[in-house]
Amino acid sequence: MAESHPQFTARDGLMWRSWDDEHLVFNPASGETHLLDSIAAAVIREAESSRMETERCCLVLERQLCERNGEEFEQLASSLLNQLDELGLLVEVSQ
Repeated sequence: MAESHPQFTARDGLMWRSWDDEHLVFNPASGETHLLDSIAAAVIREAESSRMETERCCLVLERQLCERNGEEFEQLASSLLNQLDELGLLVEVSQ
C-alpha cells in the first residue's frame, strides 16, 4: 500500500501584498502577518485553488527553482508544507 501524504489547502481569507520576490500575507484568523519568499507564496497560492500534497509541492518547487525534481525536493516540499501548516497559512484537510 502506498504511503499517504497529508493534503493541505490555503487558509480562507488570507490577504496579500507583493513586491518583486517578497510577499506579505496577513492571516485574519490569527492576526499575524508573515513575510514569505516567492517559493512559499507560490505554494500557498496554488493551494488556494486546489489541494496541495508533497508531490504537487515538488512540481511548484521545480517551477520556482528552475531545476529538475530530485530526491531532496520531496524532503524540502514536506518540510515547507509542515512549516506553512504550523504558521496557520495552510490547513490540513481529510482525504
